[in-house]
Amino acid sequence: MSTPNTSPDASGQGSQQPGWSSQQPTPPAQPQNPYGQPGYGQMPYGQPDPASPYDQGYGYVTVEKLRSNSTWVLVLGILGIIQILGIIGAIAAWVWGNSLIKQARDAGLPEDVVQNAKIGKILGIIEVALTGVCLLLLLVLVAIGAFAFSQNPGAY
Repeated sequence: MSTPNTSPDASGQGSQQPGWSSQQPTPPAQPQNPYGQPGYGQMPYGQPDPASPYDQGYGYVTVEKLRSNSTWVLVLGILGIIQILGIIGAIAAWVWGNSLIKQARDAGLPEDVVQNAKIGKILGIIEVALTGVCLLLLLVLVAIGAFAFSQNPGAY
């Protein structure tokens, strides 16, 4: 009878079993990209992927933080233009989006990281412009009404 740490070999003598035996499966190899081109995380270990902003020294946290904040800028821009947050959301989207775009440009990140910030910033600018045009139109109408009233006060 053999002990748990020994196994019989062909000669009939027991030997110490190594930590990794031929009976255990080998560790799986890194999956290959079936499309031929390396994608994110498809480069051999230790080699940077030229298409990935994470491998160019920017840091995963920095890229994901900018991408997440860019999404929030887009949400603010949308909520501003559909008048849920109005001019406040639009100004916040414009200023914050501008700041995120500048941070990404200074870090040398690709533009797709802050694409949502660009869209949110543009929506904020459009909302501020539309609000300005509406306020100007309102002031013109009030001035016309005041002028008409002053010309003939008894008619009203």
